[in-house]
Amino acid sequence: MKIGRICIIVLSLMSLLGSCGLAQADRLAEILSRGVIKIGVMLICPPFGMYDENNQPVGFDVDLSRLIAEALGVRLEIVPVLAANRIPYLVTDQVDMVVGTFSRTAEREITVDYSVPYVRTGPALMVRSEETAINSIADCSGKKVAILKGTTGALWAKKLAPAGTTFVEYDYEPDQLLALMQRKVDALVQDETIISGWMDQYPGQFKIVGELFYDDYICIGLKQGIETYNLRNWLNWFLFELHRDGVIEQLWNKWFRIPMRPVPLNPFF
Repeated sequence: MKIGRICIIVLSLMSLLGSCGLAQADRLAEILSRGVIKIGVMLICPPFGMYDENNQPVGFDVDLSRLIAEALGVRLEIVPVLAANRIPYLVTDQVDMVVGTFSRTAEREITVDYSVPYVRTGPALMVRSEETAINSIADCSGKKVAILKGTTGALWAKKLAPAGTTFVEYDYEPDQLLALMQRKVDALVQDETIISGWMDQYPGQFKIVGELFYDDYICIGLKQGIETYNLRNWLNWFLFELHRDGVIEQLWNKWFRIPMRPVPLNPFF
């Protein structure tokens, strides 16, 4: 994909908008004008986002954020976010967008807007490798299950779990993992992609049991409203081209040890 060609198209578009008196209320124009894009990334969710040995952000979402900044010809500023504060950061303009394992839901659409999906995944149940009594979420009556606040996986776990299941809520993904390792809980609910990172990090210690709770589509989150209309349209085309050209799959294979689930391509947004 020719990044330079995309930059020329974007700049031409913004010049036209400026001549029409619309650029003042346009987030895409603002980003291009300031020369910096602020992207919220969850840096505690390997392999989507994490810190390397030099305390520098790395991961799938970090690489995708860099591609976005490169295509726009601006400097990237990564802002660490959590599942619980992704929406407040968007609403209060602390970030221009969130590239952080952000599932699209009808409830969230009331507050924020989303791009087309860039990853298809879903929440799963992880237990310690020696666990034999839990083979799915249906076996969790009388058990303690770690869930993450503000996630769709937590909502679905509560819907699917039998009566008698005790849910223990955490703010941070690593705290879920630590609770399972320390036997404070019997299982945890998390996205299969994040679980795959943990299983790669701690080989032989954990396993996924049962089926995925549902198909989850990960998108880029944006502030809702006309202000981000042009930015969202540009992102949709950019993500479409990344999928079409195989770039997303290349990033997936770089960071994950599980097959990539196909994401439906639709150029009509």
